[in-house]
Amino acid sequence: MVALVGDAELDEGNIFEALLEGWKQESAQLLVGRRLQPQSLDAVVREGLWERYEQLFKNFGWDVVIVKYGRCSRAAFTEPGGDRLKAWIDNCPNQLYSALVFAGGAAWRKRLSDEIGDQGDVTKLINKRSDDELAALMNNLGGHDMPAVLDALHGAHPEKPTCFICYTVKGFGLRWPATRTTTPG
Repeated sequence: MVALVGDAELDEGNIFEALLEGWKQESAQLLVGRRLQPQSLDAVVREGLWERYEQLFKNFGWDVVIVKYGRCSRAAFTEPGGDRLKAWIDNCPNQLYSALVFAGGAAWRKRLSDEIGDQGDVTKLINKRSDDELAALMNNLGGHDMPAVLDALHGAHPEKPTCFICYTVKGFGLRWPATRTTTPG
């Protein structure tokens, strides 16, 4: 059995009741795919929430697989300077990341240049991409990249309950009007 839940569903008590009941019954035939969105309809998701969810599932004996990055971003991280770019993303607050997703490639370029500065290899990695290519790279989260999700699913232990934490961005693929000229804070 596979269940797909998001951040909001994990705010509901029945999810935790199901976890407890599954543990008591030693149920091993359940996979939970969980979308982690930095921003929900209600608010920006609290930093570090995924770690709490990961520990919760592990406490009940589940495997936890985190699918944070898609294939495009993972490939970029192997380029010279990619490790620095990945570190910046990993440390970027959810609110800023969500805003940049909707602001586009030029906003990503400005923010990365302002915060990382001229780092030689990182700057080359960023500058060799057009604004559209840079936006595609920076928005390539694991939950939006179905082959990355399928790779994770195929790697799961068939006899152990598994939770997949798949990063996504609410409204992925939507665009602001072309007249938008401001960049996020």
